[in-house]
Amino acid sequence: MGCPSSEIRPRAGSFELEQVHGIRGYSNSNEKVFPTSGEPVADRKLDATELATYQALVTAGTLIERAVTAQLAEHGLTPLQFSILATLLTQGEKRMRDLADAIVHSRSGLTYQVTQLEKQGLVQRSAAAGDDRGVQVALTAEGRARVEGAFPGHTALVRDAIFDHLDRAELDAIREPLDGIVARLRERR
Repeated sequence: MGCPSSEIRPRAGSFELEQVHGIRGYSNSNEKVFPTSGEPVADRKLDATELATYQALVTAGTLIERAVTAQLAEHGLTPLQFSILATLLTQGEKRMRDLADAIVHSRSGLTYQVTQLEKQGLVQRSAAAGDDRGVQVALTAEGRARVEGAFPGHTALVRDAIFDHLDRAELDAIREPLDGIVARLRERR
């Protein structure tokens, strides 16, 4: 998805960034170097601040995901499996298609993960009431115990990595634009 910001040399030219990092349309200055917003998005270029913001977002996401992956592995779960179990814990039994939408994952990929969780006795599938083709998935007692066991360490990690270092205003300043980004990207799916 991106490269760590430490790999980008401050004075690198756009050719180098495009060839080495796959980043098209980089500018070395904060001056806007892309056409007006009426022009095609593919022709718009990122200024240095936009590129740095994008890289910070990608790098933070990658580092958080690595830490979460290691923490959840102690409980025999991947981040995706934890997301499935946590969603079922907090929202209850769900249809497979609704669960896929909730965790932003493909239906075929979700089917594989639910099969793995079912083999471990953490979830169970059943026919959806009134729909011969629909499938419901529910958390088992063992699944509840596993996800509840992972939560304290997960919460501590997320607090230490993010929330303990931000005040409420900073959280709102981050969350509100991210909510908008998520909404726009979900509309494109």
